[in-house]
Amino acid sequence: MALYNFFIWLTVRDNSYIVYVSYIICVGLTQASQQGYTFRFLWPDSPWLAQHDTLLIPVFNGITAALFIQMFLHTREKYKLGHKLLTGVVVAYTLALIPTFMSNHFVANMMTQIIAMTASILAIFVGFKVWRKGYGPAAYFLVAWSIFLASVCIFVLRNFNILPYNDFTYYALQVGSAAEVTLLSFALANKINIYRKEKEESRPWRSASRRKTSSWYANRT
Repeated sequence: MALYNFFIWLTVRDNSYIVYVSYIICVGLTQASQQGYTFRFLWPDSPWLAQHDTLLIPVFNGITAALFIQMFLHTREKYKLGHKLLTGVVVAYTLALIPTFMSNHFVANMMTQIIAMTASILAIFVGFKVWRKGYGPAAYFLVAWSIFLASVCIFVLRNFNILPYNDFTYYALQVGSAAEVTLLSFALANKINIYRKEKEESRPWRSASRRKTSSWYANRT
């Protein structure tokens, strides 16, 4: 999915795609760190990263997610309050780095999970508001993020010992993330159809504009 969206970015040069690629990479690294694969395959000679990657990577995951939502939903133009709230999410995740670098793992972990839960609900709210304003791709986002939100809730409730540890709660976040990444890729692909439609709709206007200009010059002559 990262390569697919990267090649689309090379074609359309829409920065939302490159931010989405960064988000996908962070999602993959988050899942890999939870399973211990990052230390095993990426930085086996770095005990510090092995100790902190399960906190650092989710923070960058959350930051890239908030930035992608802002760009995908065009919140700056369509819902300014939502844009400010998502900026607050980026700030909150950044502040979570403080206890992480101070090696206060308990505080950092609690902060990250609470921010993740709050941000996931906030994303649904912002997506709904933008969808109500008539922005079609927001519908894809709502479905994808609802699935991801459900998986985040299961993950957090399991870590708070409210839900039991079993195969369902253990792999819920991985399954939810995979479904979300796939659906959001469809949503981004739909944006290409929107670009194509807008381009096709602009062509008759341009042709008519050229005809009017030619007619004006002919009359002047």
